[in-house]
Amino acid sequence: MKKIQKICFKLLFFVVAIFCAAVFFVRENLIQNQVFANVVFEEDKIYEFEISHHSKKFVFKETDFKNLNLSNFQKKARQSENKKEILTMLENFGLTKKEQMTYLFPEIKIILKKLKSLLEKDFVDDEIFVIKNSCEIYTKKGESGRFINEIDFFDSLKNQILIGKKQIKINLKIEEFKDKSQNLIREKSCFSTNFETSSMARKNNIQVALESFDGVTLEDGEILSFNEVTGVRNESAGYKPAKIISGGTFVEGFGGGVCQVSTTLYNACLLAGLEILEVHNHSLPVSYIEPSFDAMVNTGSSDLVIRNNSGSKLIFTTSSKGDICKVKIFGKPNEFKITRFSEKTKIIPAEKEEVITDPKQAESFGVFAGEEKRISYAKDGFSSNGYLNFYDKQGRLVKTQKIRSNTYNPTRGIIVKNAV
Repeated sequence: MKKIQKICFKLLFFVVAIFCAAVFFVRENLIQNQVFANVVFEEDKIYEFEISHHSKKFVFKETDFKNLNLSNFQKKARQSENKKEILTMLENFGLTKKEQMTYLFPEIKIILKKLKSLLEKDFVDDEIFVIKNSCEIYTKKGESGRFINEIDFFDSLKNQILIGKKQIKINLKIEEFKDKSQNLIREKSCFSTNFETSSMARKNNIQVALESFDGVTLEDGEILSFNEVTGVRNESAGYKPAKIISGGTFVEGFGGGVCQVSTTLYNACLLAGLEILEVHNHSLPVSYIEPSFDAMVNTGSSDLVIRNNSGSKLIFTTSSKGDICKVKIFGKPNEFKITRFSEKTKIIPAEKEEVITDPKQAESFGVFAGEEKRISYAKDGFSSNGYLNFYDKQGRLVKTQKIRSNTYNPTRGIIVKNAV
């Protein structure tokens, strides 16, 4: 009996041992399978990212990247122990470092988007205001912007991926930037003429035309047309009848005085080194500028046209204070200092003075019975050339450029006598 009990006990012990061994074996296999599953899960998602900038730290984990669909190739590539081989292959396909990283780990796009929203800032450019009728401007300072240095970011990321780091730590570099174009705005040129002796109507026309250009901006490469800026010069636009040159003589017409504005603008543009596409001289000499530096305009036939070839934006400002017609141009500083000079090359003698005595013709000049009036004085005409001198920063003459040759007609002296 005792012998049977011992056998049963041994058998029971053996069964229990086998059962325990089986349980232990199954448990060990379950643990190993679970560990393997966890490894695949972690590799298949994303490494933990810790990104710092000064005292700020940003940590991104698997839970931050939901609903990302990876291709089978991407999954295998991410699980591969030889990341260098994978990245070299992507590089051979022509992908940049950024494209390699964002292909392999599209989660990085989410990381960068978040970081940009928190850390980057757009620049606010300088704002320039024109002080009307003063030829002056003032600048409201802008604010610097900042951006993440992505080149440094992806360099650091790739290097850590290649050495097999499972927790990526990147110290962000934040760069500052600002558009410097507005900071280049300086006075390029200034030119003025005097209209003190002009009639009130002519002064009015000069002021109206100047106002049209006060604050006009011209981007690099753009073209400015005097006639387009001023528009139709008539009474409804604020212009008054005043002396103009027409048919080789001075007569009354709307917009008299406007040519003094176009002439002043033309000379300011010359001194700023701008390209002149169209300019016309008067048929008669004018008193407010040297010969070969005038700029006659007439709606529909003659214009002053300028191209901005300076490489930056231009701002035109004007002033009519103190009977001085002034134009100042702001933009990128000039490479050269420019001056002008004129020379007469030939004199054209004035014709013999004319005396008009016919009553009807006299009345057409506004001379009535018993009156006598001088209409014009005899003046010689001439031919002339206009030149520009260019000086470097040391004040040395670099070149002299002939820009124009013109002929101005002589004027005949005219006296009108309307005898009784």
